[in-house]
Amino acid sequence: MTNEVYQHLHQPSKFFFCPTEYCASRSVPSVSQSEYLNTVGTKLLPDIDVMWTGPKVISKRITIHSVEEVSRVLQRQPLIWDNIHANDYDPKRLFLGPYDGRSPRLVPYIRGVLTNPNCEFESDFIALHTLAQWSRAREESNVQGKKDFILRELHMCIPTCLFLFFVMIVKSDSDSNDMSRTSPNFFVDMSLTCHLLYNIMTSLYHLCGKVKDLLWSC
Repeated sequence: MTNEVYQHLHQPSKFFFCPTEYCASRSVPSVSQSEYLNTVGTKLLPDIDVMWTGPKVISKRITIHSVEEVSRVLQRQPLIWDNIHANDYDPKRLFLGPYDGRSPRLVPYIRGVLTNPNCEFESDFIALHTLAQWSRAREESNVQGKKDFILRELHMCIPTCLFLFFVMIVKSDSDSNDMSRTSPNFFVDMSLTCHLLYNIMTSLYHLCGKVKDLLWSC
C-alpha cells in the first residue's frame, strides 16, 4: 500500500514511512531477526525513507553501530525520529537540556533527523539550537570541551529559572481554583510561563558573554 501511495503521488522527493517496529526495543525478536523489518527492507521502494527512534522509543543514546545494524536490515539509512526532548506523553514535564547522546559523526550514516520537542514551544530554545549546531558538526574535536564549559555556565542559571517556573505554576494552580490540567486555560498559563522562562534563560545566557554560540559551535 505504501508503495502504491508513493507512486500515485508521482514519487515525491520526500516521502516518510513509519514502521510498526520503529525502534530496537519493539523489534521482534530483534532488529536483525525481525521478519517485519526485513520485509520492509526488501519490499519498500528504495527512495522511501523509514523513520527510526533508535534503541528505544525515547533513546538516551543513538550510536553508529546501532544505526549500521538497522541500515543493513532496512537496506537504506534510517531517518531518525528523535524523541529525546518529547513531553507529549507527560505535559507536566519539561526537558531543557541540549541535544545530546548522538555523536556528530553519526550524520553520514543517517538520512536526517526529525525532532519531537516539548509541546511548549518557548521551552525548546536550547533543544532546537543545539540540534542545529549538531547538524553542522562533523568532528568530535573540541566539541565535548565546549559543551561542558557552556553547560557549566547555563547550570548556574537554571536553578533560579526553575524556581521561578515553579512559583508561576503554583500561582497558576492557585488562581485557577484547582482547575483541571487538561483545560485550555491551564495550557495558556503554561505557555505564558514557558515564555517567561525562555526570556530569563536567554537573558542570563547573553549576560555570560563568554561564548558566541550555544553548544557544538564549529
